[in-house]
Amino acid sequence: MTSRLVSWIGKQAIKRTFASIAEEVGVTEGSVRNIFRNYINELEQTIRFETPKWMGIDEIHLIKPRGVITNIQKNTVVELLLNRNKETIIKYLSGLWGKEEITY
Repeated sequence: MTSRLVSWIGKQAIKRTFASIAEEVGVTEGSVRNIFRNYINELEQTIRFETPKWMGIDEIHLIKPRGVITNIQKNTVVELLLNRNKETIIKYLSGLWGKEEITY
């Protein structure tokens, strides 16, 4: 398998099912899963998470209410929590790396 194909599979696996990619390319679903795992590991090495200075806390209803942590300055979602319970929010914020950097 060429490195270009491996890269393409990794990028596609973010948007599509492993089975559909495997069928299109002619490999096993397990191969796509392994390539995706390696792709994510590479991304984690190059992408650095920064705790936002302006953090927002909101909620969204996806089947059930879920907590949403946002970066207000960049208009991005930082984390989508399992629920919006006070305990869940406290646990997330207390374990947040760089929480001293939060200004607002």
